Amino acid sequence: MHTTELGIIRIKRNLSLETDDVVDWCKNKLRSPSCIITRKGKNWYAVSDDTSSR
Repeated sequence: MHTTELGIIRIKRNLSLETDDVVDWCKNKLRSPSCIITRKGKNWYAVSDDTSSR
């Protein structure tokens, strides 16, 4: 998983994150047992009840 510098800024802003390692934060969320990943068309969605990593 990777993103651009602008992608990091957008993710941090949209999720109100304080971490500088956005990619690692996302990887940890996706690995969480509470994470539910679905696909609608070409888009993927991940929902996690665990908000302790924010």
